[in-house]
Amino acid sequence: MSISQSLISKGIRLLFSNEENVWYAVIGERKKYLGSEQQCQAFLRNLKN
Repeated sequence: MSISQSLISKGIRLLFSNEENVWYAVIGERKKYLGSEQQCQAFLRNLKN
């Protein structure tokens, strides 16, 4: 399963804020701050484990 399929199956969307230059994960009605590109990648790696 690809990362995007895994995110969709878990109901997670990734958003990038150009103004703040940071990533967010949207899970249902909640928005989780992920931070920089490296922090977003770490979040995705943790999802796979």
